[in-house]
Amino acid sequence: MLSDLDLTFDHYLSYFPEVELPVILSDESPHTFDRHNIPFPAHIIETFLVTIDPGAIDEFTEYVPCFRLPDQAEFHALIYWKAGLLDYQFHLVTYDKKSFKMIDHATLGGVQSVNNKLTRSVATIDEDLIIHVVKGESADEESPYDASSTVSYHFEILPGGQIISSIS
Repeated sequence: MLSDLDLTFDHYLSYFPEVELPVILSDESPHTFDRHNIPFPAHIIETFLVTIDPGAIDEFTEYVPCFRLPDQAEFHALIYWKAGLLDYQFHLVTYDKKSFKMIDHATLGGVQSVNNKLTRSVATIDEDLIIHVVKGESADEESPYDASSTVSYHFEILPGGQIISSIS
């Protein structure tokens, strides 16, 4: 017999279509997901997403389901987009397949305005569940990109669903 959590989690998963890898996440990607994916209802946001990032949600915060990484033996890996005021980020969250509890969470990239600098990150997820991220800054939307600000790093999703990171 299914519990309420089972039904709710299965409902949550249904918002994330499975994709083939590799996938690139850039500042243009959310428009594709926004057009093709069904928005989260309030109960899904309150049950699953608020617990990941408590206190960082206001009336301007928006969540868009993006996709689910290909099926893994022990965990589900989901990508969603969170849009706040001057802060648009892709998030990866992994959940245990048996208990539905969150295993890990990482912010993969997006666009942020911090200290009068515009920071952009592009993430590529490959077939081995390695996520390569390149991040750079410019003074604003109109200014040229400052190549000296480029940083690259990567995340790896381990077989148990843990997410580790390192600078390249």
